Amino acid sequence: FSHVDKAKELLLIEFYNSADIEIEAASSQFENDMKGILQISTLYLKAKDYIKSQKIIAKYYSKLRTNLEEPYRDYLYYLQYPYGFKEYIDKYSSQFGVDPLFVLAVIREESRFDPDAGSHAGAQGLMQVMPATGKSIANSLDIDDFSTEMLLEPETSIKMGSYYLSKQLESFGGNKYYAAGAYNGGPGAMNKWLAKWSDKDIDEFIEYVSYDETRNYIKKVMGSYLVYQMLYK
Repeated sequence: FSHVDKAKELLLIEFYNSADIEIEAASSQFENDMKGILQISTLYLKAKDYIKSQKIIAKYYSKLRTNLEEPYRDYLYYLQYPYGFKEYIDKYSSQFGVDPLFVLAVIREESRFDPDAGSHAGAQGLMQVMPATGKSIANSLDIDDFSTEMLLEPETSIKMGSYYLSKQLESFGGNKYYAAGAYNGGPGAMNKWLAKWSDKDIDEFIEYVSYDETRNYIKKVMGSYLVYQMLYK
């Protein structure tokens, strides 16, 4: 049995941690085997280890783009834009009336599907909810005994993030560009920009967003959203 074969067997019985060890051992065998790298990334994806699945693709990306034939190149997109945490995303995007692919785009740009992600500003978890925002959302959703640690639970993060995203969409007439900007820079800032520049078309409006981080964030989220639509619509 090779490490890859062992990993496949372990994945079938959902022994994800043991499979991870086999995948780790196998990855060194694939330095120059591009299809092998795709296989390893796919195994990580099946093990729900979205971070490692994307990392190995990022590590060999230019080699993969150059050396793989067309159908394999297209498959790269699925590995770079996974539909991670599907049951929670489907459940809460449906509950709060948000496009699940928009939630995915936000998660991809916020945390790259890392449940333990944290930011310098103190935001936490998959959807990078700030503790104070989390507390306020917990009150709205009748979540008892809220603590900041709960933001690191994938289900809680997706529930709260989807709810907050739905509120931004509601506030900004369903416009995803404005909602993404408000999710990152705050609704107050978005209202100020709109008060001055709402007559501009969207590409021009984004350039007037005065926070560098938020301006780039809108572009990244909407870019990811476009790819998610191409892959999963």
